[in-house]
Amino acid sequence: MLFYAKHCKQNEELRVTEKQLLQSGTSVAANFRAFMRGRPKAEKFSKLCIIVEETNETQFWVELIEKANLLYKSLYSTIKDEANELIKIFTATKYKIKKIAISACCLPLAACSYSINPPPRIRPSL
Repeated sequence: MLFYAKHCKQNEELRVTEKQLLQSGTSVAANFRAFMRGRPKAEKFSKLCIIVEETNETQFWVELIEKANLLYKSLYSTIKDEANELIKIFTATKYKIKKIAISACCLPLAACSYSINPPPRIRPSL
């Protein structure tokens, strides 16, 4: 990410895009590190959901750079391909973990924004 950010200082559009790309790209790395550490299953699943969202955001910024012709294709094509592959890997992993966890009843359905059912509403007793 730092390599790509270095090439984004040429004008205001690139500077803003670089900041967003760097932020989302490094967030993927930081959350993946937290995911790999020994954590409770629900927390690991939550981190994986964040990883998918941040990878998707990184992919968005790269596509924006591409569509706006802000950089030469040779500078962003590798990261675009890597983001596409990471989205596939992380999404497949997320759904596999979710399927296993739901069948084993060890993960609440509301652990991620991609839940099948929303959590039930709890009304305070009067």
